[in-house]
Amino acid sequence: MRKALLPLLLVTVPVIAQPIYSYKDNNGNIVYTNQQPPANTQAEEVKLPKIQSMPAENLQKVLKKETENNSQPNNKQPTISNVVISGIPSDEALRANNGTFTVTVSLNTADSVTSLPATYLYALLLDGKLYAGPQADPKFILANIDRGTHSIQAQVIKNGQIVATSNVETFTLQRVKVNKVQPRINKPAKSK
Repeated sequence: MRKALLPLLLVTVPVIAQPIYSYKDNNGNIVYTNQQPPANTQAEEVKLPKIQSMPAENLQKVLKKETENNSQPNNKQPTISNVVISGIPSDEALRANNGTFTVTVSLNTADSVTSLPATYLYALLLDGKLYAGPQADPKFILANIDRGTHSIQAQVIKNGQIVATSNVETFTLQRVKVNKVQPRINKPAKSK
């Protein structure tokens, strides 16, 4: 195998060793080339950074270690102790004139796990019905929600099974209702 690579290396070494030139053409565009620039052209040789290399044995060790790390399953599964929805005021009405707002689901875990493995997903229920999810992102954008009182609940799902839920939160959404005023059309008075 090494004998087969030697001719390949001999072919590529001259290409790597060739200088690279930079100059402006007649249209003012910058041109980079490994060919000698045209005569009467102010060209500069581009200084390329030194090529970093790694011996093949070291590269194989690094790749082997990466493969082992990626192939070992993460057996640490979080123990979810609490699911909380933030972004909804608890003491007052939520004001969103267009009915759009964002809520975030956060978790408290007994074992201080800060992010869930990819097998866990989030879902959001609005008024007892699935509104969004399941999704990996704990942020949910609720859009064009009607004004009035609503209930909201978050679920954490693993492999299609609900493993944790938040308390059902109740909130009131206030939206400004804009009544369009019809313009008055003055009719001419009837002549007698």
